[in-house]
Amino acid sequence: MDYIEIIKENMIELNLNQKQLSITLGLSQSQISQLLSGKYKPGYDTIQVLCQKLKISPNILFDTNESDTISNSKKLILPTAEVNILDNYRKLDKSMQKLVEYYVQNLLDIEAERKSK
Repeated sequence: MDYIEIIKENMIELNLNQKQLSITLGLSQSQISQLLSGKYKPGYDTIQVLCQKLKISPNILFDTNESDTISNSKKLILPTAEVNILDNYRKLDKSMQKLVEYYVQNLLDIEAERKSK
């Protein structure tokens, strides 16, 4: 199942229409329509909010089963830099992953503070 089908299925389960989803994500209804037709690829922040709203893990959207990922052109594609970060994160043991999460959260806090000034 590709990410578009997963999004549509979860929208139905949660009784969400495109307008409601567009408000939640801060996107136009046109962008939601393009997302659901595969013409718009959302960024990381949008994916994060989308997954929270649909109550799904991002892992579901980024299914990497070899059998269908390579041949499925509608899979959601991350930029190479983000894929590298995720690959390297997965190579770390749990304690190091926690440390990375701590540093990332601190960076997000610093960025939020910087933007609020």
